Amino acid sequence: MQRASRFADHWSAVASTLRRSVDLERTARDHKALQRRRGIRSAEELLRLALGYGPGGLSLRTAAAWAEMSGIASLSDVALLNRLRGAADWLCAIVDRLLTIDRAAFQHNQSRSIRLLDATSISKPGSSGTDWRLHVSYDLSTSSFNGFELTDVHGGETFDRFPLSANDIVIGDRAYARRTGLRSARDAGADFIVRAGWKSQRLLDSNRRVIDLAAALHHASLHGISDQLVIIDERTSDLPGIPARLIVLPKTAAQADRSRKRLARRNSKKGYAVPAAMTVASADYLILLTSLERETYPAEQVLSFYRLRWQVELAFKRLKSLLHIGRLPAKDRDLARSWLATHLIVALLIDARTRKVLDSSPSATGYAARAISLENPQDLARRFADGHLRCIQPRSSDAEQRCLRATSL
Repeated sequence: MQRASRFADHWSAVASTLRRSVDLERTARDHKALQRRRGIRSAEELLRLALGYGPGGLSLRTAAAWAEMSGIASLSDVALLNRLRGAADWLCAIVDRLLTIDRAAFQHNQSRSIRLLDATSISKPGSSGTDWRLHVSYDLSTSSFNGFELTDVHGGETFDRFPLSANDIVIGDRAYARRTGLRSARDAGADFIVRAGWKSQRLLDSNRRVIDLAAALHHASLHGISDQLVIIDERTSDLPGIPARLIVLPKTAAQADRSRKRLARRNSKKGYAVPAAMTVASADYLILLTSLERETYPAEQVLSFYRLRWQVELAFKRLKSLLHIGRLPAKDRDLARSWLATHLIVALLIDARTRKVLDSSPSATGYAARAISLENPQDLARRFADGHLRCIQPRSSDAEQRCLRATSL
């Protein structure tokens, strides 16, 4: 109930911020979220109830009682359940609107933008597997999310989930090393950097001969790094293939040892037989595919870009530790979508407020970071490497209170 009380204390400021960005009444009508006014008189009241149930941490029964005592609405927990289920599309539309505003605000001052694409798994109550997958696009120039998509377990990770432009450099892990996603990124004019396995793609040289990956690994072990031009074969397609670079970097002894141990644990857990020799050998190397030009972006620069992926992992950690987005209480599909959408709304409000704070004059609060315009993308990697930019972490033990208070500033 304490989290709901904090939302109640700051609701006027939260509502004012949302009203400047979204026409709540019109969008609620368009998405049929408020067809009847019985018990709930306005779209703003419905959104307030949704936030109380979602980030507010209330159960349906407690949320209904809280609404009655606060004079917000008068309805039963079953009626509230039905209202929130019907509001799922509307709440997702609010998320899309907030993201659209953010993209428009930061698009004009960037020559190239580094975007980290990734996904995190969310389980419903009583489940130990993946029931929902939250796909995100994280913009390093603003240190904030600029894309969300929620799918079930069948929604794969691919670059074509989000609109891309010619100024984008998109970075993904092994799951994104798929021809369809790489092709969609290149068709949009964007460049990609993805991690690849030794058999994830069929790579050809300029004479259309299959690349000997073992030779590339050996070359990297001798010279410290390997960087060669390749063509990602389209196989069943009539398309000519995707021009790219294959970059191989030997891992340190400690990194290679950890990789081999992870491989052994995975094979043991899944009951696999002894892995192929190339699987074991490739565990000692970092293998990347990129479409960036060698003259402008040397191999060391591409590797430094890929190492920035830890930023999106920290962003997921903040969503799960501060907003508890990994603790899904709902089994119903539409209710779960409403619950997750309200958390994303709060996350975007916090992102917007954080950017305002970081763009203002320095204060004595101990936070050291700022938003960056990527006129020169190489500068970003250098700043991270030099320690000039750090992920913002609340110093107070009451992290939740700080997170919720940010929405009211």
